Amino acid sequence: MIFTERTSIILVGAALAFILGTYMPALIFAGWMLLLLLVTGLLIELRSFPVRSSFSVHRSYPKKMAVGVRNTVVLEIQSRSTRSWFIRIHDEPPDIWQMREVNFQDTLPPQRAIRLTYDVYPMHRGVFLFHTTTIEVKGAFFDLVRKRYAFASEQTVQVYPDFRMHTQPALLSVSKRNVLTSQRSVRRYGAGTEFESLREYTPDDEYRKINWSASARSGKWMANQFQMERAQHIMLLIDTGRLMGSEAFGLSKLDHAVNAAARMTQVCIAHGDAVGLMLFGSAVHSFLLPKKNASQRALIAESLYTAQLERTESDYTTAFQWLQRRQRHRALILVFTEIVDRYSSQILLGSMATLYPKHLPVFILMKDKALTEVLQRPVTQSDSAFEKGVTAELLRERDEAIAFARSRGALVIDAMPDHFHSAVINLYLDIKARGRL
Repeated sequence: MIFTERTSIILVGAALAFILGTYMPALIFAGWMLLLLLVTGLLIELRSFPVRSSFSVHRSYPKKMAVGVRNTVVLEIQSRSTRSWFIRIHDEPPDIWQMREVNFQDTLPPQRAIRLTYDVYPMHRGVFLFHTTTIEVKGAFFDLVRKRYAFASEQTVQVYPDFRMHTQPALLSVSKRNVLTSQRSVRRYGAGTEFESLREYTPDDEYRKINWSASARSGKWMANQFQMERAQHIMLLIDTGRLMGSEAFGLSKLDHAVNAAARMTQVCIAHGDAVGLMLFGSAVHSFLLPKKNASQRALIAESLYTAQLERTESDYTTAFQWLQRRQRHRALILVFTEIVDRYSSQILLGSMATLYPKHLPVFILMKDKALTEVLQRPVTQSDSAFEKGVTAELLRERDEAIAFARSRGALVIDAMPDHFHSAVINLYLDIKARGRL
Protein backbone atom coordinates (compact mmCIF):
# COMPACT_ATOMS: atom_id res chain seq x y z
CA MET A 1 0.00 0.00 0.00
CA ILE A 2 1.38 3.40 -1.03
CA PHE A 3 -0.04 6.74 0.07
CA THR A 4 -0.30 9.28 -2.72
CA GLU A 5 0.73 12.94 -2.84
CA ARG A 6 -2.91 13.92 -2.27
CA THR A 7 -2.96 12.07 1.05
CA SER A 8 0.26 13.81 2.11
CA ILE A 9 -1.22 17.22 1.30
CA ILE A 10 -4.33 16.47 3.40
CA LEU A 11 -2.18 15.33 6.34
CA VAL A 12 -0.04 18.46 6.11
CA GLY A 13 -3.20 20.60 5.99
CA ALA A 14 -4.59 18.86 9.09
CA ALA A 15 -1.28 19.34 10.92
CA LEU A 16 -1.23 23.05 10.09
CA ALA A 17 -4.84 23.36 11.26
CA PHE A 18 -3.92 21.86 14.66
CA ILE A 19 -0.86 24.12 14.99
CA LEU A 20 -2.75 27.29 14.07
CA GLY A 21 -5.65 26.14 16.26
CA THR A 22 -3.76 27.39 19.29
CA TYR A 23 -4.52 30.91 17.99
CA MET A 24 -7.80 30.19 16.17
CA PRO A 25 -9.68 27.36 17.94
CA ALA A 26 -12.08 26.94 15.03
CA LEU A 27 -9.22 25.52 12.97
CA ILE A 28 -8.89 22.54 15.31
CA PHE A 29 -12.36 21.44 14.30
CA ALA A 30 -11.35 21.84 10.62
CA GLY A 31 -8.30 19.67 11.28
CA TRP A 32 -10.39 16.90 12.77
CA MET A 33 -12.79 17.08 9.85
CA LEU A 34 -9.90 16.72 7.40
CA LEU A 35 -8.64 13.65 9.25
CA LEU A 36 -12.13 12.15 9.38
CA LEU A 37 -12.63 12.67 5.63
CA LEU A 38 -9.17 11.22 4.92
CA VAL A 39 -9.77 8.09 7.00
CA THR A 40 -13.20 7.60 5.44
CA GLY A 41 -11.77 7.99 1.94
CA LEU A 42 -8.93 5.58 2.71
CA LEU A 43 -11.33 2.94 4.05
CA ILE A 44 -13.54 3.24 0.97
CA GLU A 45 -10.60 2.96 -1.40
CA LEU A 46 -8.95 0.09 0.47
CA ARG A 47 -12.19 -1.90 0.39
CA SER A 48 -12.57 -1.23 -3.32
CA PHE A 49 -9.23 -2.71 -4.37
CA PRO A 50 -9.50 -6.08 -6.11
CA VAL A 51 -7.84 -9.21 -4.79
CA ARG A 52 -4.51 -10.28 -6.30
CA SER A 53 -6.12 -13.08 -8.29
CA SER A 54 -8.07 -10.48 -10.25
CA PHE A 55 -4.89 -9.86 -12.28
CA SER A 56 -2.53 -12.13 -14.12
CA VAL A 57 0.74 -11.39 -15.91
CA HIS A 58 2.26 -13.29 -18.80
CA ARG A 59 5.69 -12.41 -20.25
CA SER A 60 6.73 -13.73 -23.65
CA TYR A 61 9.93 -13.30 -25.67
CA PRO A 62 12.03 -15.23 -28.22
CA LYS A 63 13.06 -18.65 -26.95
CA LYS A 64 16.64 -17.85 -27.90
CA MET A 65 17.84 -14.25 -28.06
CA ALA A 66 20.79 -12.99 -30.08
CA VAL A 67 23.63 -11.03 -28.50
CA GLY A 68 23.83 -7.36 -29.47
CA VAL A 69 20.50 -7.53 -31.32
CA ARG A 70 17.10 -6.00 -30.57
CA ASN A 71 14.79 -8.60 -29.04
CA THR A 72 11.17 -7.78 -28.20
CA VAL A 73 9.57 -8.68 -24.86
CA VAL A 74 5.76 -8.72 -24.60
CA LEU A 75 3.87 -8.26 -21.33
CA GLU A 76 0.21 -9.28 -21.28
CA ILE A 77 -1.80 -8.00 -18.30
CA GLN A 78 -5.18 -9.73 -17.85
CA SER A 79 -7.97 -8.36 -15.65
CA ARG A 80 -10.82 -10.41 -14.19
CA SER A 81 -12.23 -7.42 -12.33
CA THR A 82 -15.57 -5.86 -13.26
CA ARG A 83 -14.09 -2.36 -12.87
CA SER A 84 -11.65 -0.37 -15.02
CA TRP A 85 -8.34 0.40 -13.29
CA PHE A 86 -5.51 2.82 -13.96
CA ILE A 87 -2.31 0.84 -13.44
CA ARG A 88 1.45 1.25 -13.53
CA ILE A 89 3.57 -1.73 -14.54
CA HIS A 90 7.21 -2.32 -13.68
CA ASP A 91 9.14 -5.25 -15.15
CA GLU A 92 12.63 -6.43 -14.16
CA PRO A 93 14.80 -7.76 -17.01
CA PRO A 94 18.16 -9.38 -16.16
CA ASP A 95 20.34 -7.05 -14.08
CA ILE A 96 23.49 -7.55 -16.14
CA TRP A 97 21.84 -6.02 -19.22
CA GLN A 98 22.08 -2.62 -17.49
CA MET A 99 18.80 -1.35 -18.92
CA ARG A 100 16.83 1.63 -17.79
CA GLU A 101 13.82 0.80 -15.66
CA VAL A 102 10.98 -0.74 -17.64
CA ASN A 103 7.88 1.20 -16.60
CA PHE A 104 4.47 1.58 -18.24
CA GLN A 105 1.14 3.11 -17.30
CA ASP A 106 -2.19 2.39 -18.89
CA THR A 107 -5.88 1.88 -18.22
CA LEU A 108 -6.86 -1.77 -17.81
CA PRO A 109 -10.44 -2.30 -19.02
CA PRO A 110 -12.79 -4.64 -17.07
CA GLN A 111 -12.32 -8.32 -17.88
CA ARG A 112 -9.96 -7.50 -20.70
CA ALA A 113 -6.21 -7.76 -21.38
CA ILE A 114 -3.64 -5.23 -22.56
CA ARG A 115 -0.33 -5.97 -24.29
CA LEU A 116 2.79 -3.92 -23.69
CA THR A 117 6.11 -4.34 -25.47
CA TYR A 118 9.67 -3.23 -24.88
CA ASP A 119 13.01 -4.02 -26.50
CA VAL A 120 16.10 -5.50 -24.92
CA TYR A 121 19.66 -5.59 -26.27
CA PRO A 122 21.60 -8.34 -24.49
CA MET A 123 25.34 -7.64 -24.58
CA HIS A 124 26.53 -10.99 -23.25
CA ARG A 125 25.98 -14.63 -24.16
CA GLY A 126 24.71 -17.02 -21.50
CA VAL A 127 21.66 -17.82 -19.38
CA PHE A 128 19.90 -14.87 -17.72
CA LEU A 129 16.91 -14.41 -15.44
CA PHE A 130 13.87 -12.14 -15.73
CA HIS A 131 12.61 -11.16 -12.29
CA THR A 132 9.38 -9.87 -10.75
CA THR A 133 6.66 -7.94 -12.53
CA THR A 134 4.87 -5.40 -10.33
CA ILE A 135 1.45 -3.84 -10.92
CA GLU A 136 0.55 -0.68 -9.03
CA VAL A 137 -3.22 0.06 -8.99
CA LYS A 138 -4.60 3.56 -8.45
CA GLY A 139 -7.46 4.05 -6.02
CA ALA A 140 -10.82 3.96 -7.74
CA PHE A 141 -12.39 7.07 -6.20
CA PHE A 142 -10.14 9.67 -4.56
CA ASP A 143 -6.56 8.65 -5.50
CA LEU A 144 -5.56 8.63 -1.83
CA VAL A 145 -3.77 5.30 -1.89
CA ARG A 146 -2.33 2.84 -4.38
CA LYS A 147 -1.84 -0.86 -3.99
CA ARG A 148 0.95 -2.98 -5.40
CA TYR A 149 0.70 -6.57 -6.60
CA ALA A 150 3.96 -8.43 -7.20
CA PHE A 151 4.02 -11.38 -9.58
CA ALA A 152 7.05 -13.63 -9.23
CA SER A 153 7.31 -14.22 -12.97
CA GLU A 154 10.90 -15.45 -12.96
CA GLN A 155 11.92 -16.83 -16.35
CA THR A 156 15.26 -17.79 -17.84
CA VAL A 157 16.43 -16.79 -21.30
CA GLN A 158 19.37 -18.04 -23.34
CA VAL A 159 21.38 -15.54 -25.35
CA TYR A 160 23.18 -17.00 -28.36
CA PRO A 161 25.47 -15.58 -31.05
CA ASP A 162 23.79 -13.61 -33.82
CA PHE A 163 22.56 -16.09 -36.45
CA ARG A 164 20.14 -13.64 -38.10
CA MET A 165 21.08 -14.41 -41.71
CA HIS A 166 17.53 -15.42 -42.64
CA THR A 167 15.91 -12.37 -41.03
CA GLN A 168 17.89 -9.62 -42.75
CA PRO A 169 16.62 -8.64 -46.21
CA ALA A 170 20.13 -8.13 -47.59
CA LEU A 171 21.71 -11.12 -45.97
CA LEU A 172 21.64 -14.74 -47.04
CA SER A 173 19.49 -16.22 -49.77
CA VAL A 174 21.26 -18.97 -51.61
CA SER A 175 20.13 -21.07 -54.51
CA LYS A 176 22.41 -23.44 -56.35
CA ARG A 177 24.48 -20.68 -57.87
CA ASN A 178 23.47 -17.48 -56.13
CA VAL A 179 24.93 -15.96 -52.96
CA LEU A 180 23.66 -12.80 -51.35
CA THR A 181 25.62 -11.21 -48.58
CA SER A 182 24.99 -8.19 -46.36
CA GLN A 183 27.32 -6.03 -48.42
CA ARG A 184 26.70 -7.18 -51.98
CA SER A 185 24.83 -9.61 -54.16
CA VAL A 186 27.15 -11.83 -56.19
CA ARG A 187 26.09 -14.21 -58.92
CA ARG A 188 29.26 -16.14 -59.59
CA TYR A 189 28.81 -17.32 -63.14
CA GLY A 190 32.21 -17.67 -64.73
CA ALA A 191 33.95 -17.58 -61.34
CA GLY A 192 35.67 -20.51 -59.70
CA THR A 193 37.16 -23.56 -61.38
CA GLU A 194 34.38 -26.16 -61.21
CA PHE A 195 32.82 -26.75 -64.66
CA GLU A 196 29.10 -26.06 -64.83
CA SER A 197 27.90 -25.80 -68.43
CA LEU A 198 28.54 -24.49 -71.94
CA ARG A 199 27.20 -21.21 -73.28
CA GLU A 200 27.78 -18.98 -76.27
CA TYR A 201 30.98 -16.96 -76.17
CA THR A 202 30.70 -13.18 -75.57
CA PRO A 203 33.35 -10.50 -76.17
CA ASP A 204 33.72 -10.01 -72.41
CA ASP A 205 34.85 -13.62 -71.87
CA GLU A 206 38.49 -14.57 -71.47
CA TYR A 207 40.06 -16.48 -74.35
CA ARG A 208 41.08 -19.32 -72.06
CA LYS A 209 37.40 -20.09 -71.47
CA ILE A 210 36.76 -20.93 -75.13
CA ASN A 211 35.83 -24.59 -75.58
CA TRP A 212 37.46 -25.35 -78.94
CA SER A 213 35.91 -28.78 -79.52
CA ALA A 214 32.40 -27.58 -78.71
CA SER A 215 32.93 -24.55 -80.94
CA ALA A 216 33.97 -26.80 -83.83
CA ARG A 217 30.91 -29.05 -83.39
CA SER A 218 28.38 -26.22 -83.14
CA GLY A 219 29.89 -23.95 -85.75
CA LYS A 220 29.95 -20.97 -83.36
CA TRP A 221 32.13 -19.86 -80.53
CA MET A 222 31.29 -21.62 -77.24
CA ALA A 223 32.70 -20.90 -73.78
CA ASN A 224 32.98 -22.93 -70.63
CA GLN A 225 30.98 -21.64 -67.69
CA PHE A 226 32.36 -22.30 -64.23
CA GLN A 227 30.95 -22.09 -60.75
CA MET A 228 32.63 -21.85 -57.38
CA GLU A 229 33.71 -25.17 -55.93
CA ARG A 230 31.47 -26.80 -53.37
CA ALA A 231 32.12 -29.18 -50.49
CA GLN A 232 35.35 -27.40 -49.58
CA HIS A 233 36.54 -27.28 -45.98
CA ILE A 234 36.33 -24.07 -43.94
CA MET A 235 37.70 -23.94 -40.38
CA LEU A 236 36.73 -21.07 -38.07
CA LEU A 237 39.30 -20.53 -35.29
CA ILE A 238 38.39 -18.10 -32.50
CA ASP A 239 41.00 -16.80 -30.09
CA THR A 240 39.53 -16.40 -26.59
CA GLY A 241 42.67 -14.85 -25.06
CA ARG A 242 42.85 -11.57 -23.17
CA LEU A 243 43.54 -9.42 -26.26
CA MET A 244 40.00 -10.19 -27.44
CA GLY A 245 38.49 -8.38 -24.46
CA SER A 246 38.47 -4.78 -25.69
CA GLU A 247 35.03 -3.47 -26.66
CA ALA A 248 33.46 -1.82 -29.70
CA PHE A 249 29.77 -0.86 -30.02
CA GLY A 250 29.04 -2.44 -26.64
CA LEU A 251 30.45 -5.88 -27.57
CA SER A 252 33.89 -7.34 -26.92
CA LYS A 253 36.08 -8.33 -29.86
CA LEU A 254 35.40 -11.91 -28.84
CA ASP A 255 31.65 -11.40 -29.21
CA HIS A 256 32.14 -9.70 -32.58
CA ALA A 257 34.23 -12.71 -33.66
CA VAL A 258 31.58 -15.12 -32.38
CA ASN A 259 28.85 -13.29 -34.31
CA ALA A 260 30.97 -13.20 -37.46
CA ALA A 261 31.65 -16.93 -37.12
CA ALA A 262 27.93 -17.57 -36.72
CA ARG A 263 27.17 -15.71 -39.93
CA MET A 264 30.05 -17.38 -41.76
CA THR A 265 28.59 -20.75 -40.75
CA GLN A 266 25.33 -19.79 -42.42
CA VAL A 267 27.07 -18.66 -45.61
CA CYS A 268 29.38 -21.69 -45.83
CA ILE A 269 26.67 -24.30 -45.29
CA ALA A 270 24.28 -22.57 -47.67
CA HIS A 271 27.07 -22.43 -50.25
CA GLY A 272 27.63 -26.19 -50.01
CA ASP A 273 30.88 -26.10 -48.03
CA ALA A 274 31.82 -28.06 -44.93
CA VAL A 275 32.48 -25.79 -41.95
CA GLY A 276 34.19 -26.56 -38.65
CA LEU A 277 35.08 -24.65 -35.49
CA MET A 278 37.83 -24.42 -32.89
CA LEU A 279 37.85 -22.24 -29.78
CA PHE A 280 41.29 -21.82 -28.25
CA GLY A 281 43.10 -19.74 -25.67
CA SER A 282 45.65 -21.11 -23.24
CA ALA A 283 44.31 -24.50 -24.40
CA VAL A 284 41.88 -25.84 -27.00
CA HIS A 285 38.38 -25.53 -25.54
CA SER A 286 36.18 -26.78 -28.37
CA PHE A 287 36.78 -28.53 -31.69
CA LEU A 288 34.40 -29.57 -34.46
CA LEU A 289 35.64 -31.10 -37.71
CA PRO A 290 34.20 -29.55 -40.89
CA LYS A 291 30.84 -30.96 -41.93
CA LYS A 292 27.99 -29.67 -44.06
CA ASN A 293 25.02 -31.61 -42.70
CA ALA A 294 21.99 -29.99 -41.14
CA SER A 295 23.06 -30.69 -37.56
CA GLN A 296 26.43 -28.91 -37.91
CA ARG A 297 24.90 -25.47 -37.56
CA ALA A 298 23.31 -26.42 -34.23
CA LEU A 299 26.57 -27.93 -32.97
CA ILE A 300 28.52 -24.81 -33.90
CA ALA A 301 25.87 -22.60 -32.27
CA GLU A 302 26.18 -24.51 -29.00
CA SER A 303 29.99 -24.28 -29.10
CA LEU A 304 29.92 -20.54 -29.84
CA TYR A 305 27.44 -20.10 -27.00
CA THR A 306 30.06 -21.40 -24.55
CA ALA A 307 32.93 -19.14 -25.70
CA GLN A 308 34.31 -17.26 -22.71
CA LEU A 309 37.06 -14.64 -22.53
CA GLU A 310 40.27 -15.66 -20.75
CA ARG A 311 42.64 -13.40 -18.84
CA THR A 312 45.75 -15.16 -20.13
CA GLU A 313 47.76 -15.20 -23.35
CA SER A 314 46.70 -17.57 -26.11
CA ASP A 315 48.90 -20.53 -27.06
CA TYR A 316 48.94 -20.41 -30.87
CA THR A 317 51.51 -23.18 -31.24
CA THR A 318 49.47 -25.75 -29.33
CA ALA A 319 46.25 -24.72 -31.09
CA PHE A 320 47.68 -24.91 -34.62
CA GLN A 321 49.45 -28.22 -33.94
CA TRP A 322 46.19 -29.63 -32.59
CA LEU A 323 44.44 -28.51 -35.77
CA GLN A 324 47.18 -29.87 -38.06
CA ARG A 325 46.90 -33.34 -36.53
CA ARG A 326 43.12 -33.52 -36.97
CA GLN A 327 42.37 -31.54 -40.13
CA ARG A 328 43.68 -33.79 -42.93
CA HIS A 329 41.84 -32.14 -45.82
CA ARG A 330 43.10 -28.82 -47.21
CA ALA A 331 41.03 -26.03 -45.67
CA LEU A 332 40.55 -22.30 -45.59
CA ILE A 333 41.40 -21.45 -41.98
CA LEU A 334 39.93 -18.17 -40.71
CA VAL A 335 41.66 -17.17 -37.46
CA PHE A 336 39.79 -14.51 -35.46
CA THR A 337 42.51 -13.06 -33.26
CA GLU A 338 44.35 -9.86 -32.30
CA ILE A 339 47.94 -8.63 -32.40
CA VAL A 340 49.32 -5.50 -30.78
CA ASP A 341 53.00 -5.42 -31.73
CA ARG A 342 55.65 -7.07 -33.87
CA TYR A 343 56.53 -9.56 -31.15
CA SER A 344 53.00 -10.99 -31.05
CA SER A 345 52.98 -10.99 -34.85
CA GLN A 346 56.19 -13.06 -34.92
CA ILE A 347 54.70 -15.60 -32.50
CA LEU A 348 51.59 -15.89 -34.64
CA LEU A 349 53.57 -16.27 -37.87
CA GLY A 350 55.89 -18.82 -36.31
CA SER A 351 52.92 -20.91 -35.27
CA MET A 352 51.33 -20.48 -38.71
CA ALA A 353 54.25 -22.37 -40.27
CA THR A 354 52.62 -25.63 -39.19
CA LEU A 355 49.56 -24.85 -41.35
CA TYR A 356 51.08 -23.42 -44.52
CA PRO A 357 51.16 -24.47 -47.38
CA LYS A 358 48.83 -27.44 -46.78
CA HIS A 359 46.10 -25.08 -45.63
CA LEU A 360 45.25 -21.48 -46.47
CA PRO A 361 45.27 -19.49 -43.20
CA VAL A 362 43.82 -15.98 -42.93
CA PHE A 363 44.17 -13.78 -39.86
CA ILE A 364 41.12 -11.64 -39.12
CA LEU A 365 41.67 -8.61 -36.90
CA MET A 366 39.40 -5.80 -35.74
CA LYS A 367 40.50 -2.18 -35.57
CA ASP A 368 40.01 -0.41 -32.25
CA LYS A 369 37.47 2.32 -33.01
CA ALA A 370 38.01 4.03 -29.64
CA LEU A 371 41.75 4.48 -30.29
CA THR A 372 41.07 5.82 -33.78
CA GLU A 373 38.65 8.38 -32.34
CA VAL A 374 41.28 9.54 -29.82
CA LEU A 375 43.60 10.48 -32.70
CA GLN A 376 40.82 12.45 -34.38
CA ARG A 377 40.04 14.59 -31.31
CA PRO A 378 41.66 18.02 -31.08
CA VAL A 379 44.30 18.53 -28.39
CA THR A 380 42.94 20.85 -25.68
CA GLN A 381 45.36 20.34 -22.78
CA SER A 382 48.57 18.55 -21.83
CA ASP A 383 46.78 15.39 -20.65
CA SER A 384 44.98 14.95 -23.96
CA ALA A 385 48.27 15.54 -25.84
CA PHE A 386 49.93 12.78 -23.82
CA GLU A 387 46.99 10.45 -24.41
CA LYS A 388 47.08 11.18 -28.12
CA GLY A 389 50.81 10.48 -28.27
CA VAL A 390 50.50 7.14 -26.48
CA THR A 391 47.58 6.16 -28.72
CA ALA A 392 49.53 7.03 -31.86
CA GLU A 393 52.43 4.86 -30.68
CA LEU A 394 50.12 1.91 -29.95
CA LEU A 395 48.52 2.14 -33.38
CA ARG A 396 51.91 2.52 -35.08
CA GLU A 397 53.19 -0.67 -33.42
CA ARG A 398 50.04 -2.51 -34.43
CA ASP A 399 50.29 -1.32 -38.05
CA GLU A 400 53.93 -2.41 -38.16
CA ALA A 401 52.96 -5.84 -36.84
CA ILE A 402 50.31 -6.23 -39.55
CA ALA A 403 52.71 -5.04 -42.24
CA PHE A 404 55.32 -7.52 -40.99
CA ALA A 405 52.78 -10.37 -41.19
CA ARG A 406 51.78 -9.41 -44.72
CA SER A 407 55.42 -9.14 -45.81
CA ARG A 408 55.85 -12.78 -44.78
CA GLY A 409 52.98 -13.81 -47.06
CA ALA A 410 50.17 -13.92 -44.50
CA LEU A 411 46.64 -12.97 -45.52
CA VAL A 412 45.33 -10.41 -43.03
CA ILE A 413 41.96 -8.66 -42.73
CA ASP A 414 41.95 -5.59 -40.50
CA ALA A 415 38.44 -4.15 -40.50
CA MET A 416 36.46 -1.63 -38.48
CA PRO A 417 33.75 -3.14 -36.24
CA ASP A 418 30.87 -1.92 -38.42
CA HIS A 419 32.37 -3.62 -41.51
CA PHE A 420 33.80 -6.66 -39.76
CA HIS A 421 31.19 -9.27 -40.72
CA SER A 422 30.92 -8.23 -44.36
CA ALA A 423 34.72 -8.13 -44.77
CA VAL A 424 34.99 -11.75 -43.63
CA ILE A 425 32.18 -12.96 -45.90
CA ASN A 426 33.51 -11.07 -48.91
CA LEU A 427 36.99 -12.51 -48.40
CA TYR A 428 35.55 -16.02 -48.31
CA LEU A 429 33.65 -15.42 -51.56
CA ASP A 430 36.70 -13.90 -53.27
CA ILE A 431 38.96 -16.81 -52.30
CA LYS A 432 36.42 -19.29 -53.64
CA ALA A 433 35.93 -17.28 -56.84
CA ARG A 434 39.67 -17.29 -57.53
CA GLY A 435 39.96 -20.99 -56.84
CA ARG A 436 42.65 -20.55 -54.17
CA LEU A 437 41.47 -23.61 -52.31
